[in-house]
Amino acid sequence: MAHLAHRCRPPGQRYGWRIKGPWDPANGLWCNENKLLLDPYAKAIDGLIDWDQRASPTILATRRNRNDLDSGEHVSKGVVINPLLRLGTRSSTGHPAE
Repeated sequence: MAHLAHRCRPPGQRYGWRIKGPWDPANGLWCNENKLLLDPYAKAIDGLIDWDQRASPTILATRRNRNDLDSGEHVSKGVVINPLLRLGTRSSTGHPAE
């Protein structure tokens, strides 16, 4: 599904995933649609985590309560690439860059 979604996006676009589902940390379920997640299959990544309170899944002071602050501006994002262009080449023909 991710591969199909990228076909509609221009190279260079930044993106992440938001997951809806149950919040039940005691059972390993940490779904929170307010948190932007990095695509583990991203071919390129942009930005750094700035460790702002909004990037944490829980309220840092308590480490128990769910943190519903949006993390989008505070985390790394995947970058859509053109799979026909490889690093070190100037075109999709694969000829070495000068």
